[in-house]
Amino acid sequence: MHGEHVPPAPHAIERDAGLSIESLTVRRGDRRVLQACTLSLPLRQVHAIVGHNGAGKTTLFDTLFGFLMPEGGQVRFGARALQREDVAYLPTTLELYAGLTGRELLVLFGHGELAPTAQRQATALDVPIDERIDSYSYGTRRKLALIGVLSLRRPVLLLDEPFEALDVVSRRIVRHLLRRAAAEGQTVIFSAHELEALASFCDSVSLLQDGAVQGQYPALTMPTLESLLAREVDRRVGVLDRVD
Repeated sequence: MHGEHVPPAPHAIERDAGLSIESLTVRRGDRRVLQACTLSLPLRQVHAIVGHNGAGKTTLFDTLFGFLMPEGGQVRFGARALQREDVAYLPTTLELYAGLTGRELLVLFGHGELAPTAQRQATALDVPIDERIDSYSYGTRRKLALIGVLSLRRPVLLLDEPFEALDVVSRRIVRHLLRRAAAEGQTVIFSAHELEALASFCDSVSLLQDGAVQGQYPALTMPTLESLLAREVDRRVGVLDRVD
């Protein structure tokens, strides 16, 4: 990366190992959101988790990070259990220090310094880091938080809706950043609502419905995944069109 030394990700494990989600069952209150969810994700790749609202994506991510405890199942990172210190997490709900500037927040993420990489990413994503965060739009706050999470350089990069509220140019730049993170040794897992364009930069795309993985690209084609997703749309439209 232009001569810059990139430190290895912590907790390095065997290259042929993977992140394995095994029969994960999770409740939120009285509702069982994940039901024996099983998924295998090779390391150092970019993986998308797709599903409609309520499919269980955020519950899955909160469980992987340790915010929620599963009722059953486990998550393995190579030969051991996944730990919170393995994961850098960008949630959908952001709680940033509004009184700080973007630069000051990135210095906190960088443990006392603004890394040159973070500076370049802010420039590319048009984030005005010398302005106060409370002056930012929602999309700009999302971009700033993403830069901060990337700077943590954890082995697993977990991003809930990283493209939310981003313009077309920023979306393309974020895709580039995710591919670069995988090339530098991180395992990237992110959620999305739409299948469009994911196959062009993801190594796998998994469809989550009714609390379980219903299919995965490239084992299934993208048209097949689209057909599976469309069934839920048809079911809901059928409710609208039903004559009482």
